[in-house]
Amino acid sequence: PIWANGLISAAKEASESVQRLVGLSAQVASGKIPEEALLVAARSVTTATARIVTASRVRVRISFFGQNVI
Repeated sequence: PIWANGLISAAKEASESVQRLVGLSAQVASGKIPEEALLVAARSVTTATARIVTASRVRVRISFFGQNVI
């Protein structure tokens, strides 16, 4: 279904954001980059997580109203 594409896309974005955050945390720990980079990466994770929630709510609304999206 079409709604699944949005959910999958949001999940991929979240996964990539978390991977970036982990990679940056190692660089911050070694002193290669400033801590502010972690703040930016953490906000990216937050945004991606919000997209997952939004995409899942779309699915709930479709189910609630009994619509079949093909």
